[in-house]
Formats: sequence, structure tokens, C-alpha cells
Amino acid sequence: MRPRSTRRREVGKGFTVAASEVKSLANQRAKANEEIEQQIKGIQESSQATANAIQEISKIISQVSEISTSISSAVEEQSAATKKVSVNINGVSQAAGETGQSASTVLDVA
Repeated sequence: MRPRSTRRREVGKGFTVAASEVKSLANQRAKANEEIEQQIKGIQESSQATANAIQEISKIISQVSEISTSISSAVEEQSAATKKVSVNINGVSQAAGETGQSASTVLDVA
């Protein structure tokens, strides 16, 4: 039979080993928690940067849309002006033709 003091030392050693393992696991857990926190922070920063980029892209799309609308309006106005010029040219051409016929008639009569 072993003396009591020997058993106490063995129990004490076992407790020390167990406490050391618990401390090691606690340190590993703390380190893992820090790594997870850093990863979460990185994801949050990336998400914020992505959201900011999307906002900027939306602004640019809105600006392009406004510019396209302006161009479309300008093209419609230019088309209308071109039609008016064409009508006026046809009117002038017709008037010139009539003036030429009148002049011919006056020359024939004279």
C-alpha cells in the first residue's frame, strides 16, 4: 500500500497537468476569438467598401441617364429644326420656280 503523501503528490501532479491543459485551451480559445474578431472586422470593412462603391456606381448611372436624356432631347430638337429647314428650303425652291415661270411669262409677253 502506498503512503498517503505519495497519493497526494500524484493527485497534485494530476491536478497541475489538468490545470495546465485548461490554461492552454483557454489561451488557444482567446487566440481563436481574436482571429475571428479580425476576420469579422475585415468582412465588415469589405462590406462597407462594397456598399460605398455601389453608391458611387449608382450616382454615375444616374448621371449617365441624365446625360442620355439631355442628348435625346437635343436630338429631337435638332430633328424638328432640320424638318423646318427642309420645309423652308422646299418653299424657297418652289417660290424660285414660280418666280422663274413668272419671269418667263413676262419675257414671253414682252
